[in-house]
Amino acid sequence: MNNIVRSILWFVILVLCSTQSIAFANKAKHKANNNSTKITVKCHVNFTNGTEDIVFFQIKAYLFSTFANDIVSREIEIPNHTGKVKIYNALQCVKDEDEFTSNQAKLLDSKNEDR
Repeated sequence: MNNIVRSILWFVILVLCSTQSIAFANKAKHKANNNSTKITVKCHVNFTNGTEDIVFFQIKAYLFSTFANDIVSREIEIPNHTGKVKIYNALQCVKDEDEFTSNQAKLLDSKNEDR
C-alpha cells in the first residue's frame, strides 16, 4: 500500500512539473514574439535649431514605452534641411495609427499627411 501511494505521489509531481514546463515555454515564446515585432511610431520633437516637426521611426515594440526619452540628443536627417539636426526634446511619441494629444502636434501631423 505504501508503494502505491509513493508511486501516485511521484506521478502527480511529474505531471505538475511537465505542466509548468510547458506553460513556461509558451510564455517565453510569446514574449520573444512580442519583442521582435516592429512598429511605426511618430514623435513630436523640437530640434536644437529651433524648429519642430513630426518624425517617424521603425522600432521594436518593447522599446515604445521609453522611446521619447531615448531619442533626445539623437541626430537625424530631416526634409528641407542639409545635414543632420539634433533632437532637443521629444514632446510626445505615439503609434502611427494613434493621434497626438496637443493641438500643435495634430496640426503638424496633418501637414505631414499632405506631403
